[in-house]
Amino acid sequence: MGHDLLKLPVCAATIEKCHVILKDKGLDLKHIITTDDASVYDTILHSFVGIAAIQVGIYFTLSPCMPC
Repeated sequence: MGHDLLKLPVCAATIEKCHVILKDKGLDLKHIITTDDASVYDTILHSFVGIAAIQVGIYFTLSPCMPC
């Protein structure tokens, strides 16, 4: 799902912004949402961050406003 959503420019830009912020916290968002390794979601933090980022990306893709 992450691979497909990153093809949408607004969603990709939103995920990139989230990725930059989370990188400082030691999380690789792009890896979390694009990996084929399901064991990444064995860590509850990765599950939460991945789901939340996808929701934010979809929100801004479908809404008339762009993220700041």
